[in-house]
Amino acid sequence: MTMTLAEALTAGDSDAVELKDREIEAGYSHAKAEMGKAGSSAQQGAFDRKLFGGAVKKAMLKALDIALDDVLAHAWGNWHELRRYADPGQTPPQDVNIVTVTDHAIESEHKPTVDIVINGQTLHSFEFSAAVQLNVAGVNLEVQAGAIQSIRVGTLSIGGSVKLGEREILSKELGEVEFPGEIVLPSPVPILGPTGQASF
Repeated sequence: MTMTLAEALTAGDSDAVELKDREIEAGYSHAKAEMGKAGSSAQQGAFDRKLFGGAVKKAMLKALDIALDDVLAHAWGNWHELRRYADPGQTPPQDVNIVTVTDHAIESEHKPTVDIVINGQTLHSFEFSAAVQLNVAGVNLEVQAGAIQSIRVGTLSIGGSVKLGEREILSKELGEVEFPGEIVLPSPVPILGPTGQASF
């Protein structure tokens, strides 16, 4: 597995995420008020404000703990240009195909949500949005039986941002990241066929 989106966007430094005290305080206050309405006063003493912000940040980054090879493979699986490899009438399933992909950019959007849950009740939700750009060059895909089996990327650059509501809390300029020469996908990624569905 390659590095994850979270690792690439933060360069391994969680302090790059800038959560403001007022944003954490607003969520904390709302959650505590909802807890009070539910009559969970016995739990309020354990609802530590000092730990709250760090827990929210950690949960958000965990939600973006998505391997870059997984992001890339699923993006390519939706490509119209690859659909003939998902059609058994055009490409026999036993054939192994090495497909060269021209240099290009991929835009990937993610909307992680961090819920504050006590005793099964959701007290507050932090809604994040991540917009990521991946520039790839020197790409070869091994395709068999209508699915991407492995990927090889010459160079990969990544940049993007994460927002909480309308405010940007993390930003990374486009820059090259390390990517292994070839990755065999643990679970082959199906390519959408001519009908827009996997054919195998």
